[in-house]
Amino acid sequence: MNREHFPMNAAELMDNVVVILKKSFWMQIAYAGIVYMLAFVGVFVVLMLFAAVFMVSVATAGYPGSYAMIIVAGLAILPLFMIWQAFSSAGHILLSRQAFYGFKVSISHMGIFKVLFRVISSVIAQIILFIPFVIVSIGAVIFMGMLFENMGTVMGQLPVIIFILAIFSLLLFGFLIYSNIFALSIAVAAFERRYFFDTITRSFQLIKSDFWRVLGVRSIWYIIVLGFSFSAQGVFSLLTVGWGFLAGSVPSGLLILVGVFISIFAGFVGPIIVSLVVAPLDGIMQSLIYFNQRMKTEGFDLELRIEKL
Repeated sequence: MNREHFPMNAAELMDNVVVILKKSFWMQIAYAGIVYMLAFVGVFVVLMLFAAVFMVSVATAGYPGSYAMIIVAGLAILPLFMIWQAFSSAGHILLSRQAFYGFKVSISHMGIFKVLFRVISSVIAQIILFIPFVIVSIGAVIFMGMLFENMGTVMGQLPVIIFILAIFSLLLFGFLIYSNIFALSIAVAAFERRYFFDTITRSFQLIKSDFWRVLGVRSIWYIIVLGFSFSAQGVFSLLTVGWGFLAGSVPSGLLILVGVFISIFAGFVGPIIVSLVVAPLDGIMQSLIYFNQRMKTEGFDLELRIEKL
């Protein structure tokens, strides 16, 4: 029996993210590539749509009317973005499940279209529940700004940057706590027949006994992924710097020609490669936390062992 089929601590969770990524690496990368290709096509279509709307609206309603038309077009695009986001998250989660169960990892057999509506409904529910948080955050920023102005002699002695960092830190901390309630909602929608707010209720039910632990694991994991992303992109950027050191020993024509290719690789190809590698990590972690919480609270590991026997 694989070690990931037993309840895991924080370190084992992170280790098994790498294990699952190794088992499903090429399928995860291929799926991420498909998702990004859809995004590029979508952005191009959106730009063409906005250009067409702008020209038509200017011709019919003048410039003031064009802004209203663009806003309407933007709102119409929002559902497409939600579908794309759901498609991306659900795919990586489903591929992770195949690897977790020890099945052959395959994009064609993961059943993305069977769960897509459930995942979209969960995304909609999250957006609705985030509206109060956004309103409260905006109100807090306005209130603290007024407080900062009215306490001139006390607060005025502090650099503005400290005030900004304090507000940002509080909002970030609040966002992490609030979003942790939804931590497993996409996985719930993908693995169970639940829709809309039921996915969020189920997510909270799974993590409530380990709420702060799950929050800590997710936060540390995001920091690790962010650090890896920046480090990898930094390595690609060093290629440009390293080639620049050869300026005195390489013919100018060759220096410029190769320098252009290196710049394109470091500035465009490199970030894409990093993005493709990083894209599956959140879905894998969410899947493992989901399975782990079910093992700890519902004896899911016993079911897996019996099924294995």
